Amino acid sequence: MFFLNKFKHWFKKSSTMHDLTIYAPISGHLTPIEQTPDAIFATKIIGDGIAIEPTQHHMVAPFDGVLYKIYPQNHAFSIRSQHGLEIIVHFGIDSIELNGEGFKRLVEEGTIVQAGTPIIECHFATITPKITSIITPVVIINGQFVSKIVKLKGTVQAGIDPILQIQHQSSNKK
Repeated sequence: MFFLNKFKHWFKKSSTMHDLTIYAPISGHLTPIEQTPDAIFATKIIGDGIAIEPTQHHMVAPFDGVLYKIYPQNHAFSIRSQHGLEIIVHFGIDSIELNGEGFKRLVEEGTIVQAGTPIIECHFATITPKITSIITPVVIINGQFVSKIVKLKGTVQAGIDPILQIQHQSSNKK
């Protein structure tokens, strides 16, 4: 028994909790993720989150972290916090079909960014008539580490106003 007690800390899950404020990655009006006109987001298959009806054309970093992935079509990106929480910001519904038309990448994958750093520029005049909706889901993709989500309401300004308050455990992926 002494032997097992000596090593049980190796198998114990970390109970350290972290708080993270997620700021608006694009200016606009907050909408429940369930109202997104795409079942993948509305049913939370990818994860829980919130959506934004955008009013301005820059997507920015929603918190300090590493720009983990920018999709080749430049319509979406994921960012990872220092404690491993990862979210995806996905501009529009069916925007992947544009193959990058109307999107301009401003930074590269792997860049360490601060909240508010511009990531992608979106040209509404080019994009809007060609996709189902410009609603922009913001989704926690490793939600198994999240213990609490507070979803805020109202109109938000990119990089300034909070949209989600998250409490989570470290994912051990940094």
